Amino acid sequence: FGPGTIAWQSCPNFVTKNIGQETWLRLHIKEKAAFEHWRISYFPSLSLSPVPDYPFLWLVKISQNQQLQKLALCDFVDFIDLGPRPAYEEGENDQTGFRLNRVSALQAAFPHLEGQNLKASVKEQAFDKNDLDFRGRVGDLDNFPDNFTNHASDMAGLIGGGGNSSPLGRGLARQVVLYTASFSNLMPDPVASLSGRGIFVQNHSYGVGIENYYGLETEAYDRQVWENPSLLHIFSAGNAGNQSSPSGAYTGILGFANLTAQFKMSKNTLSVGEILADGQLAGLSSRGPAYDGRVKPELVAYGGEGTSASAALVSGISLLLQQAYAEKFGLMPRVDLVKAP
Repeated sequence: FGPGTIAWQSCPNFVTKNIGQETWLRLHIKEKAAFEHWRISYFPSLSLSPVPDYPFLWLVKISQNQQLQKLALCDFVDFIDLGPRPAYEEGENDQTGFRLNRVSALQAAFPHLEGQNLKASVKEQAFDKNDLDFRGRVGDLDNFPDNFTNHASDMAGLIGGGGNSSPLGRGLARQVVLYTASFSNLMPDPVASLSGRGIFVQNHSYGVGIENYYGLETEAYDRQVWENPSLLHIFSAGNAGNQSSPSGAYTGILGFANLTAQFKMSKNTLSVGEILADGQLAGLSSRGPAYDGRVKPELVAYGGEGTSASAALVSGISLLLQQAYAEKFGLMPRVDLVKAP
């Protein structure tokens, strides 16, 4: 448990490939004034856009490999990473798996734990704010998007469905207040919109494709948790378990190192894989190791159809752990305690 790694790779493998079309990149800059002087002198055509909330990150669009090489040789660029990529939902869900995950036993033993006075965020697309199972428990309702997806509604339901529509609509923490956040932004959401609002669990049931390196998004999640040690980010491992990584130390090894986003490499967050009803790892569940050999995912759960639901179930259970700890000690537990076996 610690801040992001200091020894970033100078350039991930993708930056050595030829650029044949317009490509968005993120640059981590040191000595901002010196970089700006270099840009004006040696690369005046380069157009920069700041990344909100990250003063040392800049978005650039390039279209030629020579431009990339020029940036890579600049003394004032610490790291070059891919820019925004489209995210996708990782599997639908048609079963809650509460009995197979022994959640029913937890609910029977501790019936008072229902997520009272807690808040959680579902980061992907918006869920259905008008769903009967979320009535009276949707945060920031005035600014809530009107468009929604069934996948997001399913994830929110597993975490905190009220069971108003039917017993099958009950989630793990049916009194938690639920917020939405968009996965169009792959960087961590600002702390003010998370723990600043009293949100200490955020569920991420999406991916962008197999990425096996420690990048700027990874470092940002590690640093955010290091600076806010009770803020828990839970990621689905991905549904690419039968594929191989196109880059990194495990390139081309079928069935290994196929987590579906670089930010799932982060060590201060929690990645969740899927097991089948018989307890075996699902064939499509993505797995590690991480880029540096660490074990990934850290946990598995029965999800039904994909790691999305597995992650949402773990998010719900984490809320109940937080509630039990807060009731006993009067404060939220650290992430490393919640993650501990």
